[in-house]
Amino acid sequence: PDPDANSMYINDVTTFCGKTATLSLQMKNNFEVVGFQCDFYAPAGTSVAVDEYGYNMIELSTERTNPKNTNFFDSALQSDGSIRILASSTKNIAISGTSGEVATILLNVGADLEGEYPLILRNIVLSDANGNAYILPDTQAVLTVKSYILGDANGDGNINVGDYSMIASYILGRTLDNFVKEAADTNEDGIINV
Repeated sequence: PDPDANSMYINDVTTFCGKTATLSLQMKNNFEVVGFQCDFYAPAGTSVAVDEYGYNMIELSTERTNPKNTNFFDSALQSDGSIRILASSTKNIAISGTSGEVATILLNVGADLEGEYPLILRNIVLSDANGNAYILPDTQAVLTVKSYILGDANGDGNINVGDYSMIASYILGRTLDNFVKEAADTNEDGIINV
């Protein structure tokens, strides 16, 4: 296989301050992959969500495989602060297809984290059924964090009829206190209209 034709990356994602974002871990491969690993580096002010037992909420995606075929999947905090993600089929069953989602990561975003931040994958390795390891280049995505919730035109943290009333009043040309113009542009076309 050509290592340059293979990659593992996270899709760029946009979320809001104080919310949880779902990151999609994607893999492109031109050979049969039975296992992969990577180290995920989250920006300061964020953290991987944990369940009620304290386990990372990083899960195997069923888009290209299932827990029966890819029967080992886990993640663990590393000494450098990254989280290593490891998946493998001890039965040597290949992950299906040549591109698509292989895992999801739930990321908690701090309440004051507005801006753009890197989501980094390092130490990316794919394995074939013969135990050959293919080391891939590091990748980086962008986490965009906005300070407002789309549709929350009055900035109260909820989307309801109050926001609808504010948007309608704005369209009619009325002066409004606490109007969040960016949040009122619900289709993000730069224009607030019907």
